[in-house]
Amino acid sequence: VYRHLMVTAGISRVLNDLATIEKTRKNYKDALAFQLEAYQIRSETSHLQGKLTSLNELGEIYLKLADHPEAEKYLLEAKTLGETLSAKAKRFRTYFLLSQLYKKTAQPEKALACYEKFHELKEEVLGQNSTNEIKRLQNQFDREKSEREAEIERLKNVELKSAHEAISIKNKEILDSIHYAKRIQHSLLPTEIFIERILKELKK
Repeated sequence: VYRHLMVTAGISRVLNDLATIEKTRKNYKDALAFQLEAYQIRSETSHLQGKLTSLNELGEIYLKLADHPEAEKYLLEAKTLGETLSAKAKRFRTYFLLSQLYKKTAQPEKALACYEKFHELKEEVLGQNSTNEIKRLQNQFDREKSEREAEIERLKNVELKSAHEAISIKNKEILDSIHYAKRIQHSLLPTEIFIERILKELKK
């Protein structure tokens, strides 16, 4: 599908994944064919991050095939490109593979130097990942706290509104009772005209 659509990034990604599958199956020659094609596409399209991934993968595959000169060639290219891109996560893998290569080719000093660099970069990456995770959790906490406070404020407003409505209803009931009592009182008390008539009659 990607070939039909001419989506080079998609093609190289699928080729990389196919190479990974074949590498897992220990079909290193098939893995190599897929990865070399992915590397070629990434080089032609200047997809540098993808190219760095392919260089590491090719170095590992050649290492599995015990083709040490080819493994070193691709891994050293990965080392140079990785330093240019400052891609620490991929760079520490390059140094790990180089340490394995130099160990297999009986170059202990180089193996040690590369392993130390691998360990240094790995610690930096893990530290950065931890920092990023802490920031993510802090942001999540702040967002959830803000949402909780907004919900509390909303509930307060709802409660205040309900209380205000209850007070208004109670006030109306009291006023209605007062008005009703006044009406009863007025109905029971004699009118002024009636009182005047009575008083006139008593004066007679």
